[in-house]
Amino acid sequence: MKRLAMLVSVLAVMVMAVPGPLRGQNDPRAGTWKLSLAKSKYTPGPPPSSETRTYEIQGHAMKVSIDSIDAKGNQVSLRYTAGDDGKDYPLTGLGFADAIAVKRVNADTFVMDTKKGGKVIGTSKGAISKDGKVLTVTSETTMADGTAVHNVAVYEKQ
Repeated sequence: MKRLAMLVSVLAVMVMAVPGPLRGQNDPRAGTWKLSLAKSKYTPGPPPSSETRTYEIQGHAMKVSIDSIDAKGNQVSLRYTAGDDGKDYPLTGLGFADAIAVKRVNADTFVMDTKKGGKVIGTSKGAISKDGKVLTVTSETTMADGTAVHNVAVYEKQ
């Protein structure tokens, strides 16, 4: 279950790690986002007890830092810097994933593939609300044991 909670968190983070030609000071991802457990749904669960995401623009890429406390109280830290060009970028902090590929759909929507050894293990879609205050990350993942994971994580901009 710890791996499942972490995977969901990683996928959600990946969704927001996409930069591109639309990037600039107005990129809606930039800043700090906190998970709203009351608005989120983790199937089969359990969700992390807390999670904070930080997105920083770095040239034509987005540096993403995700700090979570899983359901058992363990701290998990994920890091990556990725462009939104669909190419693989290294991901650290998870044993079951080692890369992420991000594509920007439009200014407020991103699709991310989480990978292990070049194989896609999960896909996430991140969407930012029109007012720029809410990020929703919907993730579909198949774990190594075949367990299907469907999560909808909702984050509020700080």
